[in-house]
Amino acid sequence: MDREFMRQMAELDKAAEEAGGFVAFNPNSNNEPQYNYRDLSHYAKEKGVEPCKLSKEEFERFRIAG
Repeated sequence: MDREFMRQMAELDKAAEEAGGFVAFNPNSNNEPQYNYRDLSHYAKEKGVEPCKLSKEEFERFRIAG
């Protein structure tokens, strides 16, 4: 997962939170893995780290497709 993708997801998550709803991000790629970013973000906040600082093993716990 690259940092630019994580930055985009963080922006979408913030927009969703401010709007009181849910914003889905579709990278238009069937070959890329999809993650439950809301749960991943919540987990990272609980740990007190940025999502991009999570280990690969931690990150993969939130993979939902691909």
